[in-house]
Amino acid sequence: MKDFPPLSLFARDGETYVPTTATPGPWSPAVCHGGAVAALMAHLLEEASTPEFESLRFSLDFLRPVPTAPLEARVRPVRLGRRTHLIEGELLASGAVVARGTLLRFRAADSGMEPRSHLSDAPPADEPGNFAFHDAIRNGNGHRQFMAGGIEVRVPGGDTFVGARAGWFRLRLPVLPGVAPSPMVRVAAAADHGSGLGSLAHPSEARRITYANADLAIHLARPASGPWVRVEATSRWSAGRSGLTNSVISDAMGPLGVGQQLVAIEHLDLPAFNSRTTAAATA
Repeated sequence: MKDFPPLSLFARDGETYVPTTATPGPWSPAVCHGGAVAALMAHLLEEASTPEFESLRFSLDFLRPVPTAPLEARVRPVRLGRRTHLIEGELLASGAVVARGTLLRFRAADSGMEPRSHLSDAPPADEPGNFAFHDAIRNGNGHRQFMAGGIEVRVPGGDTFVGARAGWFRLRLPVLPGVAPSPMVRVAAAADHGSGLGSLAHPSEARRITYANADLAIHLARPASGPWVRVEATSRWSAGRSGLTNSVISDAMGPLGVGQQLVAIEHLDLPAFNSRTTAAATA
């Protein structure tokens, strides 16, 4: 990783993209947060299109943990039509594919029709200032990570992110130096947090259950407006090893789309939680 303080989430080094200290997830400084990976993939796919198109669907599959190591990208336009662009791509680490994504873009046009919806388009009842800043380093595992250095996270109360249900997110850094984040990049970086916001793990199970989203799917009715993205998540976990998180994605103007994540759940065979066993388990 590049030295601290970073100027962006990733830095270009020849044909590779090098994660900075603003990209790790909460689990390990050696693994990127899914939100940082989603932001990079969305940016790379949009580069293969043209500005008059808007990104309205983005999907990402996490095939392996994405290391905080140089990443190669392969991007392929599937269709560059008059009304839609479909682009797909892969990220590779040491020659192995670690993530695969697709992006669907629509040509922006004004039909003259007023917006229509079966649901309320009212702005959220809360705003970022109603929620408290979440210091992921202070509340996490102590290493620099995406949820502190790369994106600002605000949740009710500030202290507890897991299971908070709703949060506001604002990218603090561009994906690459000097490149302003697009609306889809901002949404992708925020939407990956839905599985954490919607976690159904009880506090007593915090060290005994792991859950990681294996994918991220975003559908938008319109591009996001402004720097802040709101994610409100609900989950359903099966009795086995899987779950589904659904997120409503909004900006200050109102709801704009939805996100979904399939969650892989693992029950660790550890003794009941206490400080001694926790220290032994994590040593």
